[in-house]
Amino acid sequence: MAPKLPTNPEKFGKRYVRLVATGKSAQNSKLSEKEALYRALTRFAQTVPDNGKVRKFPLRFVGLMLIFWLLQPALAFSQSHEEEGREIVRKSLVGWKGITFRCSPDAENDAFLDGICRDVRAEARLLAATGNIPFHDLTGSDYFALALDSTSNDFFVLETRLRTTRGGDDRAVYMEIEARAYYSEAVEQNAGPDKPQGKPRSGDLVFFSDDLIGSGPPGPDLAQALTSAMSTRLKDFFSLVIESRNR
Repeated sequence: MAPKLPTNPEKFGKRYVRLVATGKSAQNSKLSEKEALYRALTRFAQTVPDNGKVRKFPLRFVGLMLIFWLLQPALAFSQSHEEEGREIVRKSLVGWKGITFRCSPDAENDAFLDGICRDVRAEARLLAATGNIPFHDLTGSDYFALALDSTSNDFFVLETRLRTTRGGDDRAVYMEIEARAYYSEAVEQNAGPDKPQGKPRSGDLVFFSDDLIGSGPPGPDLAQALTSAMSTRLKDFFSLVIESRNR
């Protein structure tokens, strides 16, 4: 059990007081803040009294404390970076009037994949209805039918793709969700005519994508796990769609 910090450090002598001061006065010493903290923690591990007796504190715990402290800026940056990415998606979704949807398994007449698609389609329709978002389900249609429906209605395309291994007792399934729009002559607004980004090009602009992988016997348990995981991703995406429509 880890020793507790004494509530009245003065009775334990100058050793403990000097230790605490080392950590607090790092900025006033020649050591960097990180170096001073590490030395203070290391000394603390060896000398903190517990009920008046000196006990050694596991150094690996001190290391974990130090690593956690050092990672705080990185964690904050990661969260900030993620929010910036979500804001880019929100801006990309502003202005579209609805969604053209398709679920695309990699093989026809595959009962296992068809069952997953059926559940994913139902979830997407429910989320669209809840958010009052116009929704066209074109599952079974080809790429050109999707492009025509989306461009003629000012919709963007939301597609779920399923890819799977075959043979053997288990199957691995890869699922991807992608939101995109087709552009026939897209250019970068601020690019000069001599730049490649300034020349009109056709293709799909992807606003959002996410994926997942699952494996196991191709039965209801695997199908439920995959559908549940994709449902989480759909809910996250539709929350961004709704936020963009409220701007």
